[in-house]
Amino acid sequence: MVRKDTRELLLDAAVVVVNEIGFYRATMDAIVAQAEFSKGCLTHYFKTKNQCLLAVIDRYFERILTDAHTIYAELPEGPGRMLKAYLQSWVNWQEPPGPVQMMGMLEDPELRERVIEYRISHYELVLDGLVPEFVAQKTLLWCAGLWTTPFLARATPQEMSVFRKIMLDEMFAMIDASVADSAAG
Repeated sequence: MVRKDTRELLLDAAVVVVNEIGFYRATMDAIVAQAEFSKGCLTHYFKTKNQCLLAVIDRYFERILTDAHTIYAELPEGPGRMLKAYLQSWVNWQEPPGPVQMMGMLEDPELRERVIEYRISHYELVLDGLVPEFVAQKTLLWCAGLWTTPFLARATPQEMSVFRKIMLDEMFAMIDASVADSAAG
């Protein structure tokens, strides 16, 4: 069994705290209480709450990309392959610690800027020249909508499973149809 390192445990605790009490009420003290570490341990890794939450955002988007590359390798060759892999990865990471519970962080300018930076780099990644740009934009906007969709925070695991299946099927069909249309046109 692999043991998580202290930094990862602190990030996990930060996600739990933000999920439970929200971004603004989350404190360094609440994070260390959740993690069952000393405050000195937390400040060794993160000097401020924002530094800790920036690390949560970084870890989240890094997981999405790692997962997307794994899914990409498993998908059949063809237009929209990276876009589909990214979309599937995004949906995979909607469970805690996922973006829905972290949406309060977007009100902080520094944290919002980090999310925007990731959005831009991810957008550039999914454009493969074979999928019309508007389809990539629409797909990424849908992913952004997942970030802020309050009903997902209240959905049961079964409801989430159904939602994922429907949305992925619809988005994949839209990608395939737009590729076919642009090839014909």
